[in-house]
Amino acid sequence: MSCFVVSPLHIDILVSWAMAHKAPCFPAPLTPVMVANLLADANNQAYAERYKEPVTNHYRFEFRETAGKVPALQILKACRSLKYQCSDWREWKESRAFQLVDAIESMAIHKLPGYDDMLWELTPYLRNSLPA
Repeated sequence: MSCFVVSPLHIDILVSWAMAHKAPCFPAPLTPVMVANLLADANNQAYAERYKEPVTNHYRFEFRETAGKVPALQILKACRSLKYQCSDWREWKESRAFQLVDAIESMAIHKLPGYDDMLWELTPYLRNSLPA
C-alpha cells in the first residue's frame, strides 16, 4: 500500500460540507475545528507509521463557504480517499477520526440524487419490476 498526506483543502471541504448539510458528526463537545484536526492527525499518523518519518505540516481548518455545493458523490469519493490514506495507521479502525469519516460518508449517501425515492425494503412487489 501507499500513503500520502491529503491537502488541507481536502479536509476543509469534507468538514465544511458536513457543516453545510448539518451532518450529525460533530457530537458535543467536538467542534468542526476539532473534527478537522482529528482527520488531519489520523492522516499524519498513517503517513508517519508507513514511512517512519513524522509529518511536520501544521494544519489549520478553514471553513469553505462553497463546500456545501460539492456533489454528494464527490464527497463519498473524498471520504474513501481519506480512509485509504489513513488505513496504514494501526489505530485507524478504532479511532474517533474513523467514526467521523463514516458519519460524513453516511450523510453523503443520504444526499445522493434519488436516494429518498428508493424502497427501504425489497419486497415481492418489486419482483415484477426487476429485469429478467
